[in-house]
Amino acid sequence: MKDKKTNDNFGQEKYVTNLDPVKTTSKKQFRLSIDVSSTLVIEIKSINVKIKCPLLGIKHNGYIIADLPDIIDRDTVDKCNMHLQAEVICKYVHEGSVYGFRTSLLRVISDPIKLMVIKYPVDAEECNLRRHIRAAIVLPAKIKFKIGIFSGSILDISEIGCQMAVLNTSIEQKDIKALANTDKREALLSLKLPGEEQDILMPSIYRNIRHDTVKTYIGMEFVNLDQKAELRIKMFVSEMRKYAAVD
Repeated sequence: MKDKKTNDNFGQEKYVTNLDPVKTTSKKQFRLSIDVSSTLVIEIKSINVKIKCPLLGIKHNGYIIADLPDIIDRDTVDKCNMHLQAEVICKYVHEGSVYGFRTSLLRVISDPIKLMVIKYPVDAEECNLRRHIRAAIVLPAKIKFKIGIFSGSILDISEIGCQMAVLNTSIEQKDIKALANTDKREALLSLKLPGEEQDILMPSIYRNIRHDTVKTYIGMEFVNLDQKAELRIKMFVSEMRKYAAVD
């Protein structure tokens, strides 16, 4: 069957051959295929919240409980609780495939531990999150936000974006929280490609931010690149894909 261009229910453009939603005989019989150890990417667009958190528990046909990261402050908790029943988009990986579903927010708890409770979905769909395969790379870079300039490394890159890692010793917790909660997501990324003397300056917006005990990871999307910078990135990514790629 010939591939055709379409959009999935999560606003992602993709090419599909025969991609169907997870099939169920009835809504009552639907059972989400997910492991308790899964990591959820939860997005509430109406209040500009996007977080990555572990799945803590699930009651099939009832609710899903997620463990909220420490980066979520009281203001964010209050904002969520003021928008109960807001639409939630959730994505996760199961057996090597990415799945997503739409549901609604039930409650966010901050004491004694931070938890988010969302409604159990009526169905789920396998989805393709990227049109462009990322090339794995370790490349020194600097990123300039309104709050400051931080040095780190590009971990993977495609024609339209990249993931950057910054050591937690180089960025303070208050800065991480400020970046996670602001509506102003513009940034300027500066990097030098191997074998070149001149840095490439790339206007960007950061789509997501997460951190572990060692590093903070920032997902970037390039915007309004000039023709020369765009060509240099495309040629570099094309060359790198000959050696290694990540999903």
